[in-house]
Amino acid sequence: MKAFKIILCCVFLTSSVVLSEGDESAWSAKVSVGISAPPALASEIESYVKRELRGLHDVSIEADLSSSPDYLVEIVAVELENKAGTPTGYALSTVVVSPLSSDYISLVVSTCGGNTNAYPGLIKSFSKYSMAEKHDLRITDLDGLKTACEKIVAAIDSDCFETARKNQAQIMAFLKKINKSEPAKTNAPYQLTKPFVSPKSDETITNSP
Repeated sequence: MKAFKIILCCVFLTSSVVLSEGDESAWSAKVSVGISAPPALASEIESYVKRELRGLHDVSIEADLSSSPDYLVEIVAVELENKAGTPTGYALSTVVVSPLSSDYISLVVSTCGGNTNAYPGLIKSFSKYSMAEKHDLRITDLDGLKTACEKIVAAIDSDCFETARKNQAQIMAFLKKINKSEPAKTNAPYQLTKPFVSPKSDETITNSP
């Protein structure tokens, strides 16, 4: 049972599950985008990437890290030139990571049977780290930047977001199955079905008429 809890906990961690208010089956994620490139190129890439991300109905873009995003998308782009110094295209390296929040670490500790109050240093230390989700490297010509950015977001969606969506769907289906297997609770007042003899006397208590 303990091993099962750990496995279930790991699924939560790797799926970046976010339950939307009012809809327990809906997955959503907050994403922060960072671009490292010459100013003009960075602005162009950021525009293309964020436009594609906004097209995903369950993803919201966060302006900074203070909002605790579920994913960080970091893109490093350089301009390519031939031996004559003439621009020929771009190289884009994309890394997607999931920050480990203190809530996640506390969940792992408590699931493994530990006391979260006893490990404040451990929880704080691990909260500084992130899990690598994906790395993507693309080279494109001067006219293919927009298409390259579209493919980058499509790859992130299929390899990271879609995996998280499926994980959450499986988790929710499993939890619903557990709930259905539990006996239904009733709010009816408790009634004796058999006579009860008090251990301190011979007085017999039966149901009220």
